[in-house]
Amino acid sequence: MENKKQNFFIAGLFISLGLIISATIISKTLIEIKSSERVVKVKGLATREVDANLVIWPITCNEVSNNLKSINTKLLQNKKTIIDFLVAEGFQLNEISVATPQIKDNQATEYYSNNKNPYRYFGKLTVTLRSNKVQKAKESMLKVNKLIDKNIVIAPNNYEHQIEFIYTELNKIKPAMIEEATINARKSADKFAKDSGSELGKIKTANQGQFSILNRDRNTPDKKIVRVVSTIVYYLED
Repeated sequence: MENKKQNFFIAGLFISLGLIISATIISKTLIEIKSSERVVKVKGLATREVDANLVIWPITCNEVSNNLKSINTKLLQNKKTIIDFLVAEGFQLNEISVATPQIKDNQATEYYSNNKNPYRYFGKLTVTLRSNKVQKAKESMLKVNKLIDKNIVIAPNNYEHQIEFIYTELNKIKPAMIEEATINARKSADKFAKDSGSELGKIKTANQGQFSILNRDRNTPDKKIVRVVSTIVYYLED
């Protein structure tokens, strides 16, 4: 019985030693393979300057009065005048939308006792043009004084009612830009490989990157810069 136990113990010891040695050999092999894997990570940039193909132009008018019916009538008149102006400029009715008029009663606020506004009612109406006729819209913006001549008080652009120029045709230029970014990335990788005395191998991983569309500058929001950066990892070969 004692001999059997000794034999089991010795057998188990050899098995354990064998597993430890095998694990060490495998680990060493993986380390050697990893250390022999030479790669270069590069980025390729592609940019395009494009024109916005959609404009969103909110035209907001303000009115004040001490008579509720009077201010509502005036806002409705303003709505018709603004729509007539846009139609005369060559836009279609389906490109024009009108928000619900907003009328505030200054006496209905909790701060009324400190309110020195001589008018009880303040009204606001927004007519929005959404059109792909960007250049025509830009020309019409320069003629907004025609509305002022008709006693319409146009509110200045603010965070709530901003003119927007948008580019919606990204899918049309995506393939060419991705190709350009990939070519530029390979050029960088080729140069690195040459400088390091290596040959450029196959692609290990590739990340297309995200497209961004930004204004070219603050003065020409209708001009856009489209940008994409691709990240590619190449194998290096001796």
